[in-house]
Amino acid sequence: VMLKQVADFSPEGVIQAEESGTGFACGFPAVAAVLWAARALGGNAVVILHHSTSADETGDPSEVVGYGAAAILKKVSV
Repeated sequence: VMLKQVADFSPEGVIQAEESGTGFACGFPAVAAVLWAARALGGNAVVILHHSTSADETGDPSEVVGYGAAAILKKVSV
């Protein structure tokens, strides 16, 4: 849920997901702040570069932490 909010370029969604308990991120206020700042600087797209979980490495799905990497872009018309 949290990574979808990032992919949707939604800082409001990041905060809502955390506050509603439907998604979690360490440092979610910083994630939201980066999205707001990028938007203010003209960013208009997010690309998810990678997503994995600790279970991918350990094989133990009982306690999982997710990891995501994203790039914020400014797409322009040429």
